[in-house]
Amino acid sequence: MGEVVRKSNALVSAAHRLSTAEQRVIWCAISKIEPMCQVSDEVLYKVSAADLISAGISSKGASDVLHNAVDQLFKRAVTLIAADGKEITTRWVQSIRDHTKTGDSYIELRFSKDLLPYLSNLSAQFTQYSLRDAVSLGSAHAGRIFELLMQYKNVGHRTIELDNLRYMLELSDKYPAFSDLRKRVIDKSIELIECNTDMRINYETIRQGRKIARIKFNFYYPQKSALPAPEPVVTEPAVATHADDDLRGLRGLAPAQASFFASKLAKHGPFSHLTPQGKSEGEVIQWLAVELQKDDRANEWAKHLSAVGFTLTRP
Repeated sequence: MGEVVRKSNALVSAAHRLSTAEQRVIWCAISKIEPMCQVSDEVLYKVSAADLISAGISSKGASDVLHNAVDQLFKRAVTLIAADGKEITTRWVQSIRDHTKTGDSYIELRFSKDLLPYLSNLSAQFTQYSLRDAVSLGSAHAGRIFELLMQYKNVGHRTIELDNLRYMLELSDKYPAFSDLRKRVIDKSIELIECNTDMRINYETIRQGRKIARIKFNFYYPQKSALPAPEPVVTEPAVATHADDDLRGLRGLAPAQASFFASKLAKHGPFSHLTPQGKSEGEVIQWLAVELQKDDRANEWAKHLSAVGFTLTRP
C-alpha cells in the first residue's frame, strides 16, 4: 500500500464534510493511486482492515472504520471549483462493494468520474502528505486543517478568510461565535496535529473593524538530530539544577521557532507583565516573534521559555 496521499490543490480547498472513518477510507484509497497515473472510473480500489492497521489503526479500530465508513460514504458530496472556474458538486464515490458482510475484512470503492482529474495524473498544483500522519489524527476537523496547512508546507504559513474556513469545513451555522469555533475546532485540531505529527503550529487572528475576518496559521517542522545524543559520562555526583539552567546563554531563536513560542508566551500568565499593554493578541505575538530572535531577549526570557516547553538540544 502507498504511504502518501496526493490531491490536487483544488480538491484540498474544496468544501466537504466526511466523518473521521470516511476520511480514513478515502485517504487509504487515494494513497493507492500511482503518481502520474491516469485512472479511469472503471478501477476499483480495495481498502482492507490490514491497510488501516498498516497506517496505524488498531485491529478493532480498523474493523470499526470499515463498518462506519460504508454507512454514509456513498451519499457524501464534495463541492469544488472546476478548471473553467465554475463550481461543481459531485460525489466522492459512484459505487461501493461491502465485503465485510460476507466475512471478508475489506471494501472496494470506485471514485466518481468527475473527481478523477483531481486525483490522478498529478504533475503540478497538488498537495501530498503522509497517510500515517493523516490517519493518526482521529478527528475530521483536524484532518481538514492538517491538509489545508500541508498545501502551504513550503511557505510555512497560511492566511485563511474565516468565511472560507467555514465553507471548506462545511460548518454551515455551527459555532457562530468565534470563541466556540476556536475552542471546538481550531484549538482542538491543533492539539491533535501537534500530538500526532511533528508539525508545530501557532496562529493569530486578523480583524476587520471589530470583527475577526482572517486567521493566519504559522507552522514548521522542528529539525531532528541525525544522530542520537551520546550518553553522558558521569565523573562527579549529579547536582540538581532548574530546567532553565540549561538555557543560560541562549541565543536568538530561528524565525519559525520564534513565531511558535511567541504564541505560547503570549498566553503564559506569569509572562504577561513583560508584554506591551493595550495591544491585541496578534500584535503581542508579532512583537514577541521579533524580540525572541534577539540574543539578549531570548536569554532574558529563558525561564519563561522553559515553562512553555522550550528545550535546547545540545550536541
